[in-house]
Amino acid sequence: MVWPKTGLQERLPSPRILAHTVAKPYQHPMLVIRLQRTGRTNLATYRIVVAEKARAVKGKFNEILGHYLPQRDPKVLEVDKDRVQFWVSKGAIPSETLARLLKKSGVTGMEKYMGRYTKQKPKNPEAEAPAAAPAPACRSTRRGSSRRIRRSFSKGGGPCCLNTS
Repeated sequence: MVWPKTGLQERLPSPRILAHTVAKPYQHPMLVIRLQRTGRTNLATYRIVVAEKARAVKGKFNEILGHYLPQRDPKVLEVDKDRVQFWVSKGAIPSETLARLLKKSGVTGMEKYMGRYTKQKPKNPEAEAPAAAPAPACRSTRRGSSRRIRRSFSKGGGPCCLNTS
């Protein structure tokens, strides 16, 4: 297209460039509520912050919700529960560790953010019978033993497999 008074021609981008600049819907950043370590060596203190998941743990954050001092006796957890509920309602996901701490402090609805420990003891110890002690490994068939020893004994295995009764 030529502009009438100036005689300048409008430059349109090539179709290849236009294909890559298709307008995409705006995606809100994923928010997390997590512990941000502060304090000096061997004296850990933590801030409870709301931040974007993609940001560095010690990087920028949206809001400080409280702090956690695990080195004190008793441990100190101060958190603004109303602001935690507000951010959770906006879609922020608390970390698993923080969800456990918040549940202990009385914040409701944290159970769905807590994963189950992989190796957890059964609640009823009488339900499972104690396992029998495993038999000692046969030296003649143990990995890494020399082939000569394995060949020298008959089908029954090595000297540890022989019945001495």
